[in-house]
Amino acid sequence: MSSSITVTPLSGFDRNKPKTFETTSVMLGSDAGSDVRFDPTWDKTVSGSHARIVLENGGCWLIDANSRDGSLIGGEKVERREISSGTVIELGKGGPKLRVEFSGVPDSAPSPDAAFAPTAAADPAPQTRL
Repeated sequence: MSSSITVTPLSGFDRNKPKTFETTSVMLGSDAGSDVRFDPTWDKTVSGSHARIVLENGGCWLIDANSRDGSLIGGEKVERREISSGTVIELGKGGPKLRVEFSGVPDSAPSPDAAFAPTAAADPAPQTRL
């Protein structure tokens, strides 16, 4: 199953025009290298590298990138929060709002020790001596 993240601006020039990324990570910001780019002249609350949306460990996460004005969900500033598909995020108080939808969330990777854990077939039951 492939992973995708869809970001739909709820205001501004691209309002209601969804952008879909076939990836597990999307950067939001005003820098030229951002996946979803904002105009620093108009969107003054958006930092160069503002926040990242990441699919990992069986969920979708909004991770603020130490932005100047913060990332908000329901008016509350968050640094890292698991979100559900359809969550609306705000980039800085009074800044642009976006709806985030996603699919194909990857499961968490097995721990490095998992490869060395014995299995039932490789570790037979102990035998009793008489």
